[in-house]
Amino acid sequence: MTRRESQRTPLPPVWVRAIDGWREHLHRKELAESTVAGYLLHVEWLAVAVGLGVGVGTPWSVTSLHIGEWVGAQSWSEVTRRKVLVSLRAFYAWAVGAGHLEWAPTAGVPRSQPRRPGPTPKRAAVGWWPSIEQHLTSCRARAMRPGSVEVRRHYLTMLAEVSADPWRVTTTQLEAWLANPEWGPATKKSARTQVREFYRWSVREGLIDASPADPIEPVRVPRGLPRPANDATVREALAGADERIRLMLLLGAHAGLRVSEIAGLVWSNVTTTRLIVTGKGGHTRLVPIAAGSTLSTALAAARRRQERGEHARWSESDASYDVGTWVFPSSQGGHLTGPHVGKLMRGALPGDVTAHQLRHRFATRAYGATRDLRAVQELLGHAMPETTARYAAVADGALLAAVVGAGE
Repeated sequence: MTRRESQRTPLPPVWVRAIDGWREHLHRKELAESTVAGYLLHVEWLAVAVGLGVGVGTPWSVTSLHIGEWVGAQSWSEVTRRKVLVSLRAFYAWAVGAGHLEWAPTAGVPRSQPRRPGPTPKRAAVGWWPSIEQHLTSCRARAMRPGSVEVRRHYLTMLAEVSADPWRVTTTQLEAWLANPEWGPATKKSARTQVREFYRWSVREGLIDASPADPIEPVRVPRGLPRPANDATVREALAGADERIRLMLLLGAHAGLRVSEIAGLVWSNVTTTRLIVTGKGGHTRLVPIAAGSTLSTALAAARRRQERGEHARWSESDASYDVGTWVFPSSQGGHLTGPHVGKLMRGALPGDVTAHQLRHRFATRAYGATRDLRAVQELLGHAMPETTARYAAVADGALLAAVVGAGE
């Protein structure tokens, strides 16, 4: 449907009133006129297609099925589809906040990915945010790591987009929200965990009698195969990287560190013979480094640069590698973020190889050298050996030998 078609099609009065109310809200936010016009146009399209075409009486009677079928039937480009879904989510988030309905029909509709870097939500809807902030304060009091706190805020804010009242959400509604077809099993598992913990806290605080998330069955994540980067790939990346990124690659491939662990590495926890690494959940582990190894040599060279106060350019900005706390300092203060470290490493790796595949490589080679899964588990900082088994690939020769040994 074009802009001209929507403008000449008379809308039902109830839709007109809803759109006028939203227009006033958008103007109070002082958005650009072109942005407001686009938002309103997309809701008008929905009004014509659903309010007139399907005969849905009011905007508050629209369901996720209506929206999904309508969007799915269009021959839009991905850009248009994204813009329409952003507009509809914003419209129904406003409607929830304004008290027009308690549950937004955009829940369960696939979320088109926003442009990067994309807008950052400021806070959840009015009915949610005080409780969310109190819950996150409780998380911090239990020494939950800042990254984990932000993950919880992220999912709770998403849920607040589609519900006016956290204490009236039902198990069925939560299942509809988790059924988002664009979420993989791991994402659904994480979302369920964050929401379940929020409602369990709410029960303990007496804010709700029973958690609507507890009856939801656990999400099972299929076991994947190890994906270790091969030796040729690692050699190619190391040969083409500058000194800073080369050290990042070595920490991933030769010590098995996660990108977040590389980013947060401090010099007080680094020598040429060992690393003290703080990983997920705040757990600390010791990773030995072989004397005279490539990684040991690279760390020693980096340490000498620090002690001499040399100002080698270790970033794409005007920041320099100064004497300080962090192995990888940021020009903004503190250290580089994990995602930025991952981006730098990914840029140095050929093809589709990711930084995390270096960790798989470390696990595979460590297991191949020792056949000691427990030792590899400790080096990777995994809570369970089952997780380590997903990282360490077994050599094809070992699998064949096992099959031959089981035969006649």
